[in-house]
Amino acid sequence: EKWLFANRLSKYALKPAQRVILLSQSSFNATHRIHSWIPLPQLVTGFHPVYDIYRQKMDPGDGVATGQETDRPPTLLFFGLIKPYKGLDVLIRAFALARQRLPRLHLIIAGDVYGEAGQYRRRLSELGLDQAVETHFEYIADNAVSGYFRRADVCVLPYRSATQSGIVQLSYAFEVPVIATRVGGIGEYVCEGETGMLVPPEDPSALAEAICLFFTTCDKDQMRRGIRGFNAGHGWDKLAKLVVESMG
Repeated sequence: EKWLFANRLSKYALKPAQRVILLSQSSFNATHRIHSWIPLPQLVTGFHPVYDIYRQKMDPGDGVATGQETDRPPTLLFFGLIKPYKGLDVLIRAFALARQRLPRLHLIIAGDVYGEAGQYRRRLSELGLDQAVETHFEYIADNAVSGYFRRADVCVLPYRSATQSGIVQLSYAFEVPVIATRVGGIGEYVCEGETGMLVPPEDPSALAEAICLFFTTCDKDQMRRGIRGFNAGHGWDKLAKLVVESMG
């Protein structure tokens, strides 16, 4: 994020480093551009591992979502700290459009708001979505995380901008597919049609179309298998090995 003296402080912090490990190719490119003084061999492209720790902190009775429960509506999840760049307002507009085709569609919003939560509540009310959207504008404790992902068919990241996002790796830990915008390094973690879907940023119509396609045409079991394959190659042990090997 841009703030006074950010580049100077970054240089101070990075200067002693023998290696700088980046978690996406997008971050690698940005670091090389902004901090061109760092010798290229010191920059290493790594990856963001899957947050499997949250599965170990499940409340009793929680499990991985299967998408096969017949007594609940098709459910979207927006999870994590809510800041303007994360595009929750875009998702709300897209959700209203998608419900015109899928009237039972349900949205869960869970995360602390950076600013005023009232703006989102007012928008939901204006669009007549109060009964279709469940809001938890608060910090989500570790042992409560699994409960939200267990109830979700898909996690949505409508970000306007990003470097990468740990929410993708958190969602994959519960084998929940992702619909995300093609910004920053997020697209590097979403395999189109295999672990999720990608859409352009700030486009409620495109996001609504992706949501409808997910629930009407996608093979969700196949996506869960795709996520399991992705997870196998993105463990913390593999990142640790990459770091050690990068040091020669």
